[in-house]
Amino acid sequence: MDELERYKRFVFVAAHELKAPLAAIEWGLSELLGDDALMSSLKEDQRAMLRAIEEKNKSLIALTADLLRIAKIQEEDKKSVRDTVDVASIAEQVAESLRPLATKINVELSILITKKHLPRAIGETDALKEIFNNLISNAIRYNKNNGSVSIDGDMRGGEVIIHVRDTGIGIGEDQLNNLFKEFSRIKTEETKHIEGTGLGLFITKQLVERMNGRIWVESRKGEGSAFSFSLPVAGKL
Repeated sequence: MDELERYKRFVFVAAHELKAPLAAIEWGLSELLGDDALMSSLKEDQRAMLRAIEEKNKSLIALTADLLRIAKIQEEDKKSVRDTVDVASIAEQVAESLRPLATKINVELSILITKKHLPRAIGETDALKEIFNNLISNAIRYNKNNGSVSIDGDMRGGEVIIHVRDTGIGIGEDQLNNLFKEFSRIKTEETKHIEGTGLGLFITKQLVERMNGRIWVESRKGEGSAFSFSLPVAGKL
């Protein structure tokens, strides 16, 4: 086992061992914050401290889950992916589940992909749901007030191509090259309030490539972004 593999193994074991204590902390904080008598007896700064601890613990739980997800993806064999998926139906299902989030922050969500007659693609339903969830939720959260997000698709050269476009804050050229790397996040005054582990797009790329697909992005600062990915048309592998 080389040094990189030992490092990956260490991260996996550490993340796995953190699950139980973090869950215990989450339960304990939930009990404390849910005790109205206790909370009313505390000073405001003490209540604020407990809420801040709860938020940090949630962040650690999310990070641990993402690290374990990466380890699982990297252990799987992409040659084993032979199922076929209805991309349009999955896109519509995930987008509709995220519509309340879009409505909450005044973003118009358009599911144009359902108007297309796309063939089935080689892939996995759960992985595709995760990809759509990551891309669409990012497009919503990194958007502008009264902005829009659209999900569309087409077929070219034996591939189903999916596009998730937004009218959001966009990404500077200096950040595009690192966007799909581990712990890469868009850091500006506009995004500092958005929570995340910096692993979502890295996981998305790993999932797409495990299904023999490609992923790329086109973006301009202040003008929005278009994240696209491909999957092989069923019967082409």
